[in-house]
Formats: sequence, structure tokens, C-alpha cells
Amino acid sequence: HTIIHETGHMMGAPDYYSYDHDEGPAGCVDMMDNNVGDHNAYTKMQYGWVAPKVVDGSANNFEITLHSYTDTREFLLVRDTVSDPWNETPWDEYLMLEYYTPTGLNEEDSNGYGEWQQASTSGGNAYGHGGTYEHPGLQVFHVDGRLAADMGDIVDGKEKNKRPGYTDDPRPEYRISEDGTRFEGPAKMIHSNSGSSHGPSNDIVDGKYVTPTKVRELQAIFPSGVNSMASSSYASSFGVMANLFGIDSYWGNSEATGSNDKYGGSVYSNFRMRNFYMNDLRFNDGSTNNWTFSIVDQTDDTVTLHFVNNAAI
Repeated sequence: HTIIHETGHMMGAPDYYSYDHDEGPAGCVDMMDNNVGDHNAYTKMQYGWVAPKVVDGSANNFEITLHSYTDTREFLLVRDTVSDPWNETPWDEYLMLEYYTPTGLNEEDSNGYGEWQQASTSGGNAYGHGGTYEHPGLQVFHVDGRLAADMGDIVDGKEKNKRPGYTDDPRPEYRISEDGTRFEGPAKMIHSNSGSSHGPSNDIVDGKYVTPTKVRELQAIFPSGVNSMASSSYASSFGVMANLFGIDSYWGNSEATGSNDKYGGSVYSNFRMRNFYMNDLRFNDGSTNNWTFSIVDQTDDTVTLHFVNNAAI
């Protein structure tokens, strides 16, 4: 596990856990988070290994079926399609949907590990299930991989009004506009999950970099609408099935009280998930995600989602 994780760093992937160990933004179930399972699609997009299906706004009420992410590389990208469409790179803000299955790179870890399932003083598991998820379910992530660059005006051949801003152009070069009046420096990553001053860890507020960042590069979204990873006890939610979206009639006991005995829910709406976002019902960039979706069918290998565009109702 450690060799695979560190190889991920050699290929450019960041850590998705907090170096302060006071939260678990990405939900722990990832090779670059808690050293288990597969790499998520955001990481693999940066490697150039996968490309998403995209909700493009051509229909306002539709169904779509996703196959197992780890077996087929299929995943879905959801972004505002009108005011600010996806920039067609990994480095943007969007929802990422993957159908997790305990197969392939997840299979070895799906039963959990004894050293991570030790009883805590409260009588529960110190590290939740202690592995990747035992059963299939829909994983939802909020990605904010936007890049930033120093930019400003050129007056009499000199840089003026230099300030940081977000850019959709992931290039490493300094650039001057065709009319010679504007400049933009190299693009760089500024958001992270580290929660401290380690690595890229900034927000842009009023034209200035602010450290440490409140923006999480990769945030797991749970169907309950409650962010159980937002405190120092986050490890108790590691790998429990309530973190996944699913239909209890396919798997799970809706009457059960344990978080590993059923799904957390089958419906995503902005209102229900608002506690996961800094700007309430809006994305970090100020845009609105108008899509609501629900799971209408589920098998060992597939999940079918029904999408509705709330703005079109």
C-alpha cells in the first residue's frame, strides 16, 4: 500500500488527507488518502488515464447508467452548463460521480483490516469499517481543482495592478495578451486538503492569496447531508456504507441503526447537501449547480440515475 501511495506522489498526485489530522475531507477511501483501494477519477484524469461522461445540459430530465468505475473507468462529471461550462480539464470545479464496487483494486481492502478495527473507548470501531466499502454504492465528490495565476495590466512596458485570479488555462508559461495590455503568469494549483501551510494551500480573497485555504480540493459528499469527516473523530466514519448513495432494497437494511448496515440515502439535492459547501447553495466559484439526481436502479455492476434540472422546472 505504501509503495503504491508514494508512487502516486512520484507521478504528481497530492495527499488528500489533512496533515493536521483534524478532518478527513476526501472520506478516507482512496489510495492517496488512507492508502487503500483505487485512485479516484480526479487523480486519474490528471494522469490522462480516464475521461468523463459529462452532463452537458442537452436534456433537462433524463436517466443515465454508470458501470463500475474501478472495472470500466466510467464516471460522470456534473457542472453548471449555462453560465460557466466545464473547461474540459481536471482543473475546474464540479461534482464527480463514481459507482464504487468491491472489485479490482478495491477487492483486497473491502473486508477491512483488523489493526484498523480495534474497539475504541466508546465501544465502537476506532477506524470505522477499517477498509474500503464492503458493497457497491455511488460515491459523490465535490472537486475544486481550479488553478490560479498572477495577472494584471501592462502599462508602458511594465507590469501594473498585479493580483492573483483563477484561470481556465492550465499552462506553465507567462503570457501577454495579443494587444499587449494584459499579462498572466504561469498557472498553479492553490487548493488542497492539507489544512495547513504544507504545499499549495491558499484561497483568493479580494485579489490576494489567503493561507491556509478553506477550500478543499477533493471533498466527499455523503447522502445524509452531514459531514461526519469535519472533526477529529473523522476516522470513525472510515469505509462505512452510510457514506455511499444507494437503494436499501438492493442492499442494506433500512430499519438498521448501524452506519455500516445501510446506505445513507439515494437522493442528491443542493438543499440537502448545503453543509458541504462554503457558499450554501452555490459552488465555491459562485455558480449554481441546478441538478438534482436520484438512484432509480442498482445492480452489482451498474447504477442508474435520474437527473432533473431544477432551473428548467
